[in-house]
Amino acid sequence: MWIGMDHTKRDFLAEYLRPPPDDDDEGRRTRAPPLDEDYHGVAALPTATSRDYLCQLLQEPDLEITIKKEMGCGGGRGHGGLNSFTGEPINRQNNPYLKPRYYEYTEEIDPAEIARRIFSGREQIAAELRDDLLDLVEKEGAAARGRALFDEDQPTFDDTRMGAADGTRASPFRAANYELVLQLATAHAVECLLRRDRVDTTLAERWRENKERFY
Repeated sequence: MWIGMDHTKRDFLAEYLRPPPDDDDEGRRTRAPPLDEDYHGVAALPTATSRDYLCQLLQEPDLEITIKKEMGCGGGRGHGGLNSFTGEPINRQNNPYLKPRYYEYTEEIDPAEIARRIFSGREQIAAELRDDLLDLVEKEGAAARGRALFDEDQPTFDDTRMGAADGTRASPFRAANYELVLQLATAHAVECLLRRDRVDTTLAERWRENKERFY
């Protein structure tokens, strides 16, 4: 959820508080790339809690970033019309007379404002998850019975959850968030089951082996 931010602010947020590079086996300074904006999962922040991340973001001073971009034609991008003989686009990259040209501009970033937008989105998502959790056991139970008895395979999350009675819209990834909270609730249920006495040790071993891949 990028809450209306442009590419520059999105890149800033993706890089914020990422750990510094480490030396790999060959002595090169490397680090994992930032998460893709379509990442769908949990435990993605570089801090212990989201509270730590956002509180630090609130304290950051404003900054100005200079952005340098290559111009399309000068950089050999696009095509220079169509070849009259072949009908194919003329590739500017093959023109030796075109040299790369750049333009620069500055953009201001207000980290505190970004944090406030995230807090607003979190508040909406928290309210939606609260409502979804109240229905989770009943709806998932009904879905499980349908699969077992009638070979039905209908999604538990439906379009009726994408809006409220007062006309407001749900967050754009509410269905995806529901899948995550269902995973977390299932993992918590398994952990509670394993804490009981007389639990099959095979089940405990299988859970330990697959827990990391479960999320």
